[in-house]
Amino acid sequence: MGELIMSAPVAGLTSKNRIAPEDVAMLRRDVFADGVVTRGEAEALFALDQTAQDKCAEWAPFFVEAVTDY
Repeated sequence: MGELIMSAPVAGLTSKNRIAPEDVAMLRRDVFADGVVTRGEAEALFALDQTAQDKCAEWAPFFVEAVTDY
């Protein structure tokens, strides 16, 4: 993978180790803000998926949508 550049929201979630529904809503706004999912955003989401132990039900559909859009 290329250099992993995480946005502040993703970096904060990585340290929190939990993804709540409000986190997914915030990520959705952040990732889809410009209409394009970049490689860096996709890589950051993969890292978040691997590190977060507790994921809400909203995470999986969002993750699949973002990676598919990438």
